[in-house]
Amino acid sequence: MRKKSITVSTNDPEQPAVKLKVAADVHVALALEPSQINLRNLKKGTEITKYVSLTGSDKDTTQITAVENKNEGIKVETNPAGYNNNKDKRIKITLAPEIKIGRFRDKITVQTDHKTIKKISAAKGLQTPNESSVMSTSVVVL
Repeated sequence: MRKKSITVSTNDPEQPAVKLKVAADVHVALALEPSQINLRNLKKGTEITKYVSLTGSDKDTTQITAVENKNEGIKVETNPAGYNNNKDKRIKITLAPEIKIGRFRDKITVQTDHKTIKKISAAKGLQTPNESSVMSTSVVVL
């Protein structure tokens, strides 16, 4: 349960401001885990593979329809059945051994057939928000 307080201004001269306490249960409908992949201290010529899982309450009813990334040194594959005997690990990210030496940042965008969450992003090297990956199931005003 997440709790926050907000102050509401009113036109009531006896009580010009009211402090409200709000509590909410946050429900993750669909997200990528991890949402960020840091690749550090790699040796030249080494191929590295990481996996990203689709998580949340709608993961089993959502299909990945496409993946996009711009860095040609990163190969992204999907498998509806999952990888390494894990049905949730549906995305395989492989860093090619011939990738250019140096720092880089890239974002992988996953498109889905979910009714409201059509795109989710995972990043290498920086954090990106999944603006539509969290949905509130209930809000209580105390």
